[in-house]
Amino acid sequence: ALKQDIDLVKDAIAKASPGSDGLWKSRWASSTNKNGDRQLKKSKKKTSKNQNSQCEADLAVAQGQIEELSAPTLLGIQTTATCRVERVRTGEYKLISETVSADTLIFSDRPSTIEYAVPTEDFIRDFDDIFSDSPPNTGLTFVQDGDIVGPF
Repeated sequence: ALKQDIDLVKDAIAKASPGSDGLWKSRWASSTNKNGDRQLKKSKKKTSKNQNSQCEADLAVAQGQIEELSAPTLLGIQTTATCRVERVRTGEYKLISETVSADTLIFSDRPSTIEYAVPTEDFIRDFDDIFSDSPPNTGLTFVQDGDIVGPF
């Protein structure tokens, strides 16, 4: 998916770049003077308002995609002393804990260096809004008798 996003950005930038699709023609043209000598003369730039508008629109899309791809990826950690997993139905399970920590720790992947704590109550309340586009990736690590079991 990331490669497709990057390709979309590259295509939008290419469309908005000089020389693409004839939107920005060379500003210089070759001509012959009275003596038959070749000379360069500056030609007038010929682009229509529609071409400029399309170019600006393509550039805006590309810039938006670059900003989206540049946004930091946030990760969260919740800890609990005890929990249990219950089967809801085939292929669906529920993780239940009565002792979740008061805060959910949030941090970013590199190259950003973001870290903060949010009250777990707020995190749970806003969960559907935070992950409205897609469900989060999750991992579980259990500690039993001092030994780490997982991650799963």
